[in-house]
Amino acid sequence: MAIASISLPDTVSPDSIYFPGAWVKNTSYELWQNVHVIATIDTNSGIVYQDTQYVSRLHWGDSTLVTFSPWSPSISQKFLTFTVHILENDMDSANNTSGKVIYSRDIIPPVIDSAIAYDGSHEEAGIDNDDYVILYFSEPTNKPDINGSNIDSVLRISSGHTWLDGFGRSVGDIVWNSDGTELLVNLTSYVSPPTLNVGDTIYPDSSTIEDLEYNSCVSPVVLGGSFGPSNIKEESKKYELNVSAVQHGYLTIGYNSNNNDMVNITIFNPGGGVVKKISRRQKGRIVLNLKVPSGIYFINIKKGKYGIMKKVLLIR
Repeated sequence: MAIASISLPDTVSPDSIYFPGAWVKNTSYELWQNVHVIATIDTNSGIVYQDTQYVSRLHWGDSTLVTFSPWSPSISQKFLTFTVHILENDMDSANNTSGKVIYSRDIIPPVIDSAIAYDGSHEEAGIDNDDYVILYFSEPTNKPDINGSNIDSVLRISSGHTWLDGFGRSVGDIVWNSDGTELLVNLTSYVSPPTLNVGDTIYPDSSTIEDLEYNSCVSPVVLGGSFGPSNIKEESKKYELNVSAVQHGYLTIGYNSNNNDMVNITIFNPGGGVVKKISRRQKGRIVLNLKVPSGIYFINIKKGKYGIMKKVLLIR
């Protein structure tokens, strides 16, 4: 028996799904052969994937494609070794094993999960000098320098609105958290406040903000929350979207709705195509179980002018 060739891309993407494979050929001069074929993927720290398939009654000279169970690499893995081995010995054991080195690289761009407006300690209606916005990203970023001179281009706001106040067109301190998953924008309101409003859409410029694998953030987000004191807790409940990063079986989406307003859910594939649209007018805790193929999805849930987006990997 011999491993004629193995099948797995040279470069793989974390959170994507792959089906390792190998062509097995009967070269043993035996009329029929039954063998077990084992596939392993390992790093310097040990085996991260293993699967065994059984090949039954393979005729002499014939080949068959062995497909192994699905595998999704971890983002922490870089160089890996993919090996396929026939367990049963024959007259030429040198052909019983084949392997290759593969590289794990993230090619999925980061998304802005949500952008939330917060009222500061001075509880006043509208934007005042201690109000702020936090943008929450789906993964660590390169933490680029964003300031008053570039924020309106790096994070453009719909309707021609601005982050800057009317006094010298300035903004407060803009600070990333330690791993670059949260961006805090402190606002100022000297002379006149910024024209930024809850419900505006924020558009990243598709080049400045990147993840650690140099994929640029391109996803827009609707600003939620409130710059006023009355409904901060109420508004936060509108955005509670419970979706695990990796799911098995069904795509499960859970959210809270404190009234009977229409909630619109749109599921996108990584290319931006719409996979499914759902509209619900229902109060309370709502859980949806959707049957869709394995893959990566972006889930956008919107209620009125408020919205949030999440990324999920589904394995069936």
